[in-house]
Amino acid sequence: MVQQFIGPVPGRGAAQPVPRCRTAADSYAAAERAEESGHGEEQRRAARADHLAKTVGTGRYPRVARALANRAPAGDQDEVFARLIGRVLDACAVRAGSAEG
Repeated sequence: MVQQFIGPVPGRGAAQPVPRCRTAADSYAAAERAEESGHGEEQRRAARADHLAKTVGTGRYPRVARALANRAPAGDQDEVFARLIGRVLDACAVRAGSAEG
């Protein structure tokens, strides 16, 4: 879930709504609430999928819609993890390199 707060946007001067990712504590609390709801995992997944479809269907998130439409088959979980963690580490290396120089 993306929440917003009011803060300065670099290059824009004035304070504007800025999205932020949900924190680990927020995610943990949401997981606890879901568990306490008494609904099974399949029901929670179906509800999340329904919410995502409705949200993306508004047209406000074209990049997310494009990413979902172009989604490749999941494949081997170990391969997917290795590929994605590689991307994260590459991004960290680039960021560390730009901070040094």
